[in-house]
Amino acid sequence: MALAQGTKILFLDEPTTYLDIRYQLQILKLIRQLNCEFGITIVMVLHDINQSLYYSDEIVAMKDGCHEGRKDHRPGAVGRSDYYRACTRGL
Repeated sequence: MALAQGTKILFLDEPTTYLDIRYQLQILKLIRQLNCEFGITIVMVLHDINQSLYYSDEIVAMKDGCHEGRKDHRPGAVGRSDYYRACTRGL
């Protein structure tokens, strides 16, 4: 319904929860396609840090309901919190 209304921003709360990995990846690819082809801004909650890193342009890490840092995938940008670095260490 949101797409039919021509929205410019789409908010998604855990769009891949309880899906098999095959369908998770299909949904994430579709979301990326909506962003690239139609210029829709996507704001979504994901708990899988690997999927977040792969499919997101920017990431905001949260812990206990508080903002813990931000990761910007643009060249030269760096995650700003120890929590974020700990979550992404080794990826």
